[in-house]
Amino acid sequence: MLGMGEATPGFEDPLGVLRACHRRIAARLDLLERLPEHVERHGADASAQSAAQSVLNYFDRAAVHHHEDEEEDLFPMLRDARARAGWDDRVLASLEQLTMEHERMAWRWAQVRPSLVALTRGKRVPTLRTEDLVRAYRAHMAVEDELIFPLAARLLDSKELLRLGTAMQKRRGLSPQGVDAAGRRPKER
Repeated sequence: MLGMGEATPGFEDPLGVLRACHRRIAARLDLLERLPEHVERHGADASAQSAAQSVLNYFDRAAVHHHEDEEEDLFPMLRDARARAGWDDRVLASLEQLTMEHERMAWRWAQVRPSLVALTRGKRVPTLRTEDLVRAYRAHMAVEDELIFPLAARLLDSKELLRLGTAMQKRRGLSPQGVDAAGRRPKER
């Protein structure tokens, strides 16, 4: 499994970037699953603060970009490809469902976020409820990993993948070389 500090594929492989993002989300979900028990036993100690900050950093920025990558670029490209050989009729309904799930997951994130912010400040939270968010994300990513990304790999041509990767770079404020205006490569995309 890709760890939180490992390299991400380049934007010349946009589907690889999306898959790597899923692995990073899964790592944060693992933290979220362990965090309530840890907080119950140890309070808002340094480990809880660090875990909460890691989750906040990722879900506040990279996960938002990831959903935009899908909704604004990948999903429309797949809808446009439905006349091509290899199309799977389940996809159209799945794309609509996944888009609605993004909204519900954003709502669930908004419910969990204040407790994580409190933890980063060393405040003990009475009850940290992460189960719904974790469950929703895991089910959502399974559909994308098992249906959407493989279909995109089969149907989208090199020009479309280039267009997808370029849009993803721009969304993150990166040049085509993958660096920001200051010449830095982001740690997480």
